[in-house]
Amino acid sequence: MSEKGSMPTILLIEDDEAVRRVLRCMLLGQGHRVIEAGSAPEAIRTAAASPDPIDLVIADVVMPRSNCDALVAELRDARPNLQSVLISGYSEDILMQHGVDARRHPNFLQKPFSAGQLRTKIHEALGTETMRTHA
Repeated sequence: MSEKGSMPTILLIEDDEAVRRVLRCMLLGQGHRVIEAGSAPEAIRTAAASPDPIDLVIADVVMPRSNCDALVAELRDARPNLQSVLISGYSEDILMQHGVDARRHPNFLQKPFSAGQLRTKIHEALGTETMRTHA
């Protein structure tokens, strides 16, 4: 993580502004630092411009003109230790049509999910103990 004992910095990539707002509130409520992007190109620019470490990316699987696997791989080129949590509201069949096998991603979270489920998935992705927080 960024610094010993500090909460991780999360790059949140979600094209639906309303969903992004809700997720940002969940993450901030858990004490995380959040950097937001509404598209894959914006995420690449935002990550490149950030002087701070980014510990985790939370990315919507299906976004216009984007492949989440390629996006995460590109982000990892500059930040090799970057972990990821992929999220989607689409069914497994629709995801497969977009070339995504959710079963291949251990840190996949199906929408809708609770703040507690998100917190658990973040800790699983980062390999940290689940901390007790109010959510």
